[in-house]
Amino acid sequence: MKKALYILSGLIFLASISFAASIAVTKPANGDVWAKSDAHVIEWRTNGEMHAKVKIRLFNGNGTIRIKGISDDTPTDDRRFRCPPNFFNDVPGGTYTIKVRTLNNNVTGISAPFFIGEPPTIDRTVEEVGTIEDRRTPSPPPFGKLIKKPTNNIPNLNRNIRHLLPSIVITHPPKDHVWKLRLGNTALPFPIRVMWRKTGVGNQDSRVKIFLRRVVNGVQTTLLTQSTANNGLYRGGISRDLISSMYTIIIETLDGKIRVESDTFLIVNAENDPH
Repeated sequence: MKKALYILSGLIFLASISFAASIAVTKPANGDVWAKSDAHVIEWRTNGEMHAKVKIRLFNGNGTIRIKGISDDTPTDDRRFRCPPNFFNDVPGGTYTIKVRTLNNNVTGISAPFFIGEPPTIDRTVEEVGTIEDRRTPSPPPFGKLIKKPTNNIPNLNRNIRHLLPSIVITHPPKDHVWKLRLGNTALPFPIRVMWRKTGVGNQDSRVKIFLRRVVNGVQTTLLTQSTANNGLYRGGISRDLISSMYTIIIETLDGKIRVESDTFLIVNAENDPH
């Protein structure tokens, strides 16, 4: 009986230690914007006893898909890690999170969502000129000398012409869509469909070729079909051995006059890419 009580007390003590240990990622903060070309610092706080080293990973916005390895053996007590300039150049612009996890996987901290990409630039010259002119009160023209300014429609006309040129818009898969490779019969290729619509006026090639492009974890482009009808729908299959990563679809007419790329989406292979 005493032995059982000792064991139970030990388990309760270990559970209390495990429960008390925690990691809180404080940087990046919610809504931060990290420019790809800049250096960035990841910071965290720790509480309780835990493994002496942590690994750091970049995950997608909701923390479910690993995108990029950052560090494999940073001392836990450092509580910070510096990413050098251009470290995120291979990561498409979008929303991400950072995970800091002990090497024994017992304690994990995840950051708030933040954005990786180039921040928008503001043309200060235009803004300042506009402000100055807003303050100026124009003088009325002399009576009888009102002159109508000539209207130059050429730029607008050129823009309209460009919009009317033949083009293709990829509609499926949409941004942040997920293909889960391990659903269904794993002995067969994973079935996919790609959808698009033709825009503009004028003729375009009646056939297209389609590519699957991995944009992180090593850029790689795979030909899905050398030629298929340019009718807005392609059904095919992809290998179930693809790694979990972010991908895009590329559609190109056979004459090479039109080439477009979709928004990024996720391919998830839970079996081959554990968190």
